[in-house]
Amino acid sequence: MRTTIRMFLIVAGVATMMPGLSSAGSMLDDLKSSFSVGPNQRSAESLTAASDAYQQALVDGYRRMASEQYNEGNYASADLYYRKAIQAAGGQAVGPEDPAAFTDLLDADRAQAVSLRSQVTQWAQTNRQRDPMTAARLQLQYDCWVEEMSEQEYADADKCKPAIPATVAQTPAAAPIAPAANCSSNPDGLSESGSPCRTASIAFAFDRYDLLNRSEDGDRADTVASQEAALDLFIRQLRKRACPPISQSSCSRSARPSRSSRPPTASASRRTAWLRSPI
Repeated sequence: MRTTIRMFLIVAGVATMMPGLSSAGSMLDDLKSSFSVGPNQRSAESLTAASDAYQQALVDGYRRMASEQYNEGNYASADLYYRKAIQAAGGQAVGPEDPAAFTDLLDADRAQAVSLRSQVTQWAQTNRQRDPMTAARLQLQYDCWVEEMSEQEYADADKCKPAIPATVAQTPAAAPIAPAANCSSNPDGLSESGSPCRTASIAFAFDRYDLLNRSEDGDRADTVASQEAALDLFIRQLRKRACPPISQSSCSRSARPSRSSRPPTASASRRTAWLRSPI
């Protein structure tokens, strides 16, 4: 144990005096992380499934990336990814890495990383619920890319670099909602309860079913004009029941009453009275 501590102190002291080894991903960081990655590794590998698809995709991705980095001896990155997997499984907000954490990034690379991180974050915020797998994949690719960029491993970085989707699938438009029934604006229609706004009646003589003709006008309680008006109203109301306002333009002529449904009349004037409707 004492030998291990002495070795750690010697290497740590040498590393702090050597330029370029005290930044993220350096030998010193990897050496320090090698003592702490074990517990995080065991915790990450024993995580239970997350209830959120996006969070679970991050958990799976970060565990895979951590394992790859661990096998390569990059313990600092492995420990980072194991911790992010644990945080995602716990429901915490886990975002893409901040370029400011990578002190070895060149200025030009840092500007590119800041821009790409903003695009990844914005896309995920907009589409996470609709497409959780792609949102998680973009973040995982970005973290891989910015780490490789910080090491100036540009060939490996290009393999990780996320491609932001150019288009976003639009949510299908909601079906149009039929306007609420209103007797004030449509007196010939139906009320909110579905009953006719207006009613009409036709008086028939005892044991009679035929309509009045012109020569019989005034023979009963009705007149030819009142019967025609009542029939017009009946037909308009029937048509509105068959063709609600939202689908009136697509209703076919089949909505009109067929000949077999018309009352049997003998005279042309009676048929004319039935047909006098605005349909």
